[in-house]
Formats: sequence, C-alpha cells, structure tokens
Amino acid sequence: MVGSRWPQCDPDQTVQQQLAKGEDPSRDRLAVALGERIGDSVLPEDVCQAGEWVFHRFDPRGTEVDCYPLPLAQCAEPWDAIPIVASPFNPHLASLPGTLAKLDKGWKEFMAEDGDVDAPDEYNREKEVEPHE
Repeated sequence: MVGSRWPQCDPDQTVQQQLAKGEDPSRDRLAVALGERIGDSVLPEDVCQAGEWVFHRFDPRGTEVDCYPLPLAQCAEPWDAIPIVASPFNPHLASLPGTLAKLDKGWKEFMAEDGDVDAPDEYNREKEVEPHE
C-alpha cells in the first residue's frame, strides 16, 4: 500500500533491528490501533504492516502470526494465521511477496463470494423463498 500511514516491514531487517534503529516511529500507533480493535494490549515490536496486511505476533515464542486485512475493521478479527517463518517477522524471509499474494487471493475470493463482510447478514444472503402451504 503506497503512502500508508502504518509501518512497512522490510523483509531484509528483523523487527528488532528496525526498532533499534528508530526507523519506525509509527509502529506505536499501529500497535495502539490494533490493540483497540482486538481488545488486547499489542506491543509495537509484535506488529507491522506489509502490503495491505497487518501482521501481529500474538505470542513472541509462538509459531504463528495473525493476519488482518487493511483497512482494519472496528472490531478486528484475524483473517488467517500463518507460520511465523512465512511472515515479515522472519529475518531470512525471501518469499514475502508470495505470502502476500496468497493472503490477497484468499481475501479477494472471500469478498467475491460473500460480499461486504461488514454488511448485515440480510444483505449477504440470497433471497429466501417462502414455502407454499
């Protein structure tokens, strides 16, 4: 996402390196925004954005990262969880574009099938036919 207000993850640097260099002052804002939407504390070093996705390392010792599509919903829930080795938190990741393409594809297919995920259920269902008595 060009011109995004959220910090971009550089797959060539670890999150810790970015923070140590002071290159990511908006990571704090992203952590607060995500934390408000999931109802939990989010540390700046456990969140970043790549493409149109926010990645949240829920447990630094864990093996998965939660993925949230942008823009963040008011009450955000992860779209998917991916292995930490396939996420921007892996300092040796060479396939971040592949990870992003896979997430984008699944999200676009879901949106094409179900329409607006924030719309009330009655707008997402096909019209039901009343049975004849």
